Amino acid sequence: MVVNEKVVEESGLTMSDFIFLLSLKYNSPDKESLLNEKFYIGERLFQGIGIGYFLSDKGRDVIKEILIRSEGKSGKEMTERCEELAKQMQAIFPEGKKAGTNHYWRCNTPEVRDKLLAFFKKYGNYPDEVILEATQKYVDSFSEDNRFMRLLKYFIWKQDENEGRQSDLLTQIENLGVDEEIITTRMRYGEVD
Repeated sequence: MVVNEKVVEESGLTMSDFIFLLSLKYNSPDKESLLNEKFYIGERLFQGIGIGYFLSDKGRDVIKEILIRSEGKSGKEMTERCEELAKQMQAIFPEGKKAGTNHYWRCNTPEVRDKLLAFFKKYGNYPDEVILEATQKYVDSFSEDNRFMRLLKYFIWKQDENEGRQSDLLTQIENLGVDEEIITTRMRYGEVD
């Protein structure tokens, strides 16, 4: 089952609306089994009274795995591609922890791979060479002071409560070569030695 988010939105539904309707089509879920036996969901309580459910980490993982495996051979190939690309991007980022934090610049490979899979689904497919060039330019731009540089996983994309999803990677890709064009133009007019 492939669901195109844009088609869902064009129908006037949110993805959660659509998934809820889909769950009704296939009968209501067995909440007790999902809650107590499989631990895919948790129950929200208010003053000891159940007021709803939330998806557990285990539930998120099983959904992600099902969606990746459902894409068939192409999904497996994309996962392998993103795994290799994640390792190459990690090699570009600095080693060790970001100063003043417990967070490693390079994060971990599965985390970066999953961010790349989501990036490609959201923003489209870009060649590995372009991704790596954009990554290198981003890291190089912080050669003097990397205090404000994002961790690798957040460079790919980060969900911001106020501004939604942000991607420094996409920004770098869309602006590849722009700095060189500005310098070339300024040199042409004698503004740069």
